[in-house]
Amino acid sequence: QQRCGALVRPRIHLLIMPPTRYRTGTAQTVLLGLVFFCVPGMWNSITSMAGGLGDARTSSMATAATYALYAVASLVAPSICTSLGARATLFLGSLGYSVYVASLLLYHLGVVPSALVVAAGALNGVCAGLLWVANGVLLYTYAGVDGRGFLFGVFWVVFNLGAVVGGVLSFAENFEHTGAKASTSTFATFLSLMVLGALLTFALAPPGRVVRADGSAAPTQPPIPLRAELVARQQSLLPDRRAECLLHLGYGFAPLGGIRLQDRKRVIERLLAEGKTLK
Repeated sequence: QQRCGALVRPRIHLLIMPPTRYRTGTAQTVLLGLVFFCVPGMWNSITSMAGGLGDARTSSMATAATYALYAVASLVAPSICTSLGARATLFLGSLGYSVYVASLLLYHLGVVPSALVVAAGALNGVCAGLLWVANGVLLYTYAGVDGRGFLFGVFWVVFNLGAVVGGVLSFAENFEHTGAKASTSTFATFLSLMVLGALLTFALAPPGRVVRADGSAAPTQPPIPLRAELVARQQSLLPDRRAECLLHLGYGFAPLGGIRLQDRKRVIERLLAEGKTLK
């Protein structure tokens, strides 16, 4: 009987505790990249074709609402992330993308008005703030100082492949479709992949159990009260005019500029937006 128990316990232990390789920073970074492959990667693809709606105005207004609310939500998302944890915040952030694509599908079918698509875009912006803040927390947790460049590169390669694969899927789904709108199956495919990406967040190991490349355990951050963090962020941003300039760069996006700005101002905004990506 003791021998039987000795054989059973290790198997139960393996089911509860993920294998060591699964809990490495590299493996977790690849898994995190797959989440972004399915969620914002596919969002980038469907947004590049004006949401597949054949209605550029509705798509542009929804995208503008996404980026406007994203800028605001990013200010409070760190406090939410430290309170709920990075994995829970990542899951909540991924849900907004699925809701947005679901609204595109319903608008495509004529079930909901365009105002609901814009509202879903605004919700997507709030969730995007949560998603990207949680992503930054997890990436810095997985990598030490010496390995951040490598893991960041791995993440961005996997993430950007999402837009590439999404473009291929869109082309295949609409190869024989001659209309301005995307096919219904296109929205269903993107929505399914985004839901899959949201579910993949549950496969991530707890940050405190991840082992870095140097063999050290990933650090965990204690929760910070929302009021204390907002006050600290205000004190760190407002006195620095260089930080204020960075805030303006976040609005250099084509849909927002196309609606609100004149041609000359739009060109300047676009130059600043593209120039900030140069390394």
